[in-house]
Amino acid sequence: MKTCHYFFIISYLLLISGWSVSAQAAPVYIVEGGFLTGINNIDINGSRYDVVFRDGVFEDFFDISNPLSFTPVNSNDASRALAINMVDGPLGNFGTNPLLTAGCETDNCQIRTPFDFTFGFVSADWFRNAAFTGDDERGTGDFLPTYNSVGNAVVFAQWSPASPVPLPPSLVLFVSGIIGMNALGRRKKLK
Repeated sequence: MKTCHYFFIISYLLLISGWSVSAQAAPVYIVEGGFLTGINNIDINGSRYDVVFRDGVFEDFFDISNPLSFTPVNSNDASRALAINMVDGPLGNFGTNPLLTAGCETDNCQIRTPFDFTFGFVSADWFRNAAFTGDDERGTGDFLPTYNSVGNAVVFAQWSPASPVPLPPSLVLFVSGIIGMNALGRRKKLK
């Protein structure tokens, strides 16, 4: 079999399998009005997750009747990933200016990732994003589900599995072209 045929077979299998490139994509910072409202495609132990920052009453965003829905990932690993991904970049100084994170109202903001609801209290791992990187820290704490983060140095992290990033249209077009060229080549050989 010719090399061209191998290339055709691999390209075709990638196309029909719905292959995605999410495992290779970099985090995407969601910025609205200059404020960081979330980060998509964060790598946590080889899997990708999206996070949205929520400010308000905890039980308005999270279902306390189903604590397993709080976060689909280990909350300690999620807090560690936030510590790594809260960086300064072209979209804003999110590592050194916590006030640029939606819901953070001081330069020493705690981002809580809930993981349990027991005996009337919510347990959460947290990452404190401080103006001075040396003051950044992580920990665990409990609070009431009626806790309102508005006006406090707290914001909630709501995690979900990342949506796969589809193949770029140019790659789909390229593979389609290879398939078409192969079909024309076969037709000419049959004549």
